Amino acid sequence: MTLMPTNPELEQARQDALVALGHRVRELRMARSMTQQQLADATGLHRVSINRLEHGQLDVGVSNVKALAAALGAQPQDLFTI
Repeated sequence: MTLMPTNPELEQARQDALVALGHRVRELRMARSMTQQQLADATGLHRVSINRLEHGQLDVGVSNVKALAAALGAQPQDLFTI
């Protein structure tokens, strides 16, 4: 399989979205006085994955977004609200 070259603008938009999601997850986690480990335990993700997510370095799927929102007492769309 040959990979198509990525569009730099699309890649930048993707990266910006990952960073924004990570900041929002961290903001909600901190507001609930949760550690990364507590959030990891509540979602089934590894603590390192939570850290990478919060730093915009991990692209998570829909099921993980739902798990994160539930663990943070939020709706999935709340994770995308800045």
